[in-house]
Amino acid sequence: MTEVPKHITEAILARVRRDLDPSGLTVFSKTGLAVIFGGVVSLFICGQFGLGITGFAQDVNHGVHNQTGSLACAMICGSLFAIVPVLFLRVLCSGMQFRAIIRRKWQAPAVWLASFGGMLAYHGEFGNEFVNFLAWAGAAYLIYQVLGHLMDRIHFSFQHFANHH
Repeated sequence: MTEVPKHITEAILARVRRDLDPSGLTVFSKTGLAVIFGGVVSLFICGQFGLGITGFAQDVNHGVHNQTGSLACAMICGSLFAIVPVLFLRVLCSGMQFRAIIRRKWQAPAVWLASFGGMLAYHGEFGNEFVNFLAWAGAAYLIYQVLGHLMDRIHFSFQHFANHH
């Protein structure tokens, strides 16, 4: 059996190191792209703070708001908002890089979700109370993290199962 050339081994190890400890720029840009793209996509399904891209999204947002009130609506809609960004982040990253970002890089998603949510709250008709924005941001971040950890566990559990069967 021939030995793997040193430059190939070094390239593989460098890639693994980059995935296990991604740079701040990588984390911030991939998380930002995921939140912006995922956020826009989510606005087709559920409006946020009264803002939606489609009539359906507007109707969903107004219906939830009328049924639950401002605070619960903010938490429900923030939760729904976070689903697409974390799914998109998983597409943008390798399994190891996704795991590193979800488990150790909490600042970037917190900043991006709060920034995007703040912009929506500022321009929306239901975002005029700071407590609603805080409820939205807290719910969005919590669901982003819970779903991210769940996706990470399922991915690695599936890999472990596939490798042993």
